[in-house]
Amino acid sequence: MKLIQHYKLNHQIIFWFLIILIMPISLQFFTYLSFKDNIQSKTLENLKVIAKNKASAIDAYAIKIKKDVATLADEMEFILDIDINFFENMKSETENNLNKLLVKYIRKSGYYNAFLINTDGDIIFSVAKENALYTNLKRGKYKNTSLSKVFKNALVKLNPEISSFEFYEPSNRYASFIAYPIFKGNKLLGVIALQINNDKLYEIIHEYTGLGESGEIVVGAKYKNDYIFVAPLRHNPNSAFTLINQDLIEQSPIFNAIDGKTGSKDSIDYRLKETIATWQYIPSFRWGMVVKIDKNEIFESLYKLENTIIMISMLIILLLMAIIYLATKSITKPIAKLSYGVKEFSRGKFETKIEINSSNEIGLLAENFNEMGSEISNNIDLLKEQTSTLEEQKQDIENFSNSLEKKVDEKTKELKDKNKKLKKYTQLIDENVITSSTDLKGIIT
Repeated sequence: MKLIQHYKLNHQIIFWFLIILIMPISLQFFTYLSFKDNIQSKTLENLKVIAKNKASAIDAYAIKIKKDVATLADEMEFILDIDINFFENMKSETENNLNKLLVKYIRKSGYYNAFLINTDGDIIFSVAKENALYTNLKRGKYKNTSLSKVFKNALVKLNPEISSFEFYEPSNRYASFIAYPIFKGNKLLGVIALQINNDKLYEIIHEYTGLGESGEIVVGAKYKNDYIFVAPLRHNPNSAFTLINQDLIEQSPIFNAIDGKTGSKDSIDYRLKETIATWQYIPSFRWGMVVKIDKNEIFESLYKLENTIIMISMLIILLLMAIIYLATKSITKPIAKLSYGVKEFSRGKFETKIEINSSNEIGLLAENFNEMGSEISNNIDLLKEQTSTLEEQKQDIENFSNSLEKKVDEKTKELKDKNKKLKKYTQLIDENVITSSTDLKGIIT
């Protein structure tokens, strides 16, 4: 505060006006931030709900797949009336009946393909009749495929497990499989396997209710040593099973989700857009899932409001600055006139008039200054008049003194002349007259 006191009054007034102006603007700014945080919090909660529902839907689909393959395995011998030697000597008639039934089943249930595999690993039946038919999953060309993995798992664990999505050459596409053992009594006959139709999962993933125009669900998985998108992206339909650029952004939500982590935060997505995202791991398919939406969209109305507020605030600031300027001028201009009048007074110009057309304290002060100036000016005029009279009297006195002095000089000269004459006469007497004296008795001697 002491520092401000060294500035001119108009600068101090402007400073305090600005302080007063900043207070409502600051309040408005903090209200805006609070409103923005509230929108972001609600959006994040909405994303978490959507992510939870999506994960539940995907898990429910995984449970359905497991139930389907288990039910199909349990009902195989009753549906086909097969015997224990079915997997060793399949008759053409039986194969035709099996083909009709499984084709009907996979079309109804939405699977891509169905396989029957004997315990030795031979694929003895396939609805799609692709290149893998009649090959061996233990020793043949496709021994390292996902189909081979779920087949071996079914033989060992005797329970269904969904494979990861990997490229499957016979179908020329990325595929996931599930397999379940077939028994006749206590004897293991073989395995039935289903090839999951990706489109069914895409229908779940690509349902964007509550995600506006920019929101999307990103699903990824590990593939060998890389990370891949499992499903097409909303903003890039050709992205399914393409590599995720790991150098794009460190600690991206999709990488965290694939690595089994759960969280939410502001992030930059694969399009380099600012988003709000939440992510989680889906163990049934070993996927990572991110549900996100662009910040520009959720804050669009707020940004419009922000621009409006800024424009209105700027207009208010300009208007207030003009008012502050006029108010400051109305206060400081009379004070400047007073200051000028005081300086003129200090120079002895007491006749100076301070013209302030105001009835406030400054106007009264100016009026008092003018009255004081008039009194001082009148007193000076009176003093000058008295001084002039005194000067005249002084002159008269000086003239009289000079006249008196002249007369004294004349008398003095006259006396001196007479004295000279007297001395001269005395000298003559001394020279020509006989002096005598008397004694005590009066006798001249």
